[in-house]
Amino acid sequence: MDTNAPAVPARKPGYESRNQLVVRAIRPGYELRAAEGDGMPTMAGHFAVFDRWTEIDSFWEGQFLESIAPGAFARTMKNDRAGMRVLFQHGRDPQIGNKPLGPIDVLEEDATGARYEVPLLDTSYVRDLLPALEAGLYGASFRFRVMRETTTEKRSPRSATTTPPASRSGSSRRPR
Repeated sequence: MDTNAPAVPARKPGYESRNQLVVRAIRPGYELRAAEGDGMPTMAGHFAVFDRWTEIDSFWEGQFLESIAPGAFARTMKNDRAGMRVLFQHGRDPQIGNKPLGPIDVLEEDATGARYEVPLLDTSYVRDLLPALEAGLYGASFRFRVMRETTTEKRSPRSATTTPPASRSGSSRRPR
């Protein structure tokens, strides 16, 4: 993991991320693979990339850099795969609601990050999304709860780096 991320202002004072439901997104995060014949395509890609600093600019969390470590998803993928679903807008779209886009065929970590393959269901609500999916107008994202985090705070370019005792499973955050 790159420990030389640029110094950034600290996260919001008093914000406690532990056990908060958080969403992270990547664009585009998917590709559509054509099905044989007239079938529906398969959506495939990475919803998270490992060891890449990402700037987080959140009203609730503040501004900081975050990096996800390999292995961050392994336990959840193993223990809770049956409880995972692929939903449009995390199930919050007013028309589609929490209807699944398709079953998860592949869910694994590879050298790049957390990878998935989902053959899309042949339903009217999924067909309505296809033009925008084909145009790359959406991204891929995941929802999670912070269980542990490690933060590194840089106070100024000349000061020493400090590491608070908090720990985050599989990720590192650097306040910006």
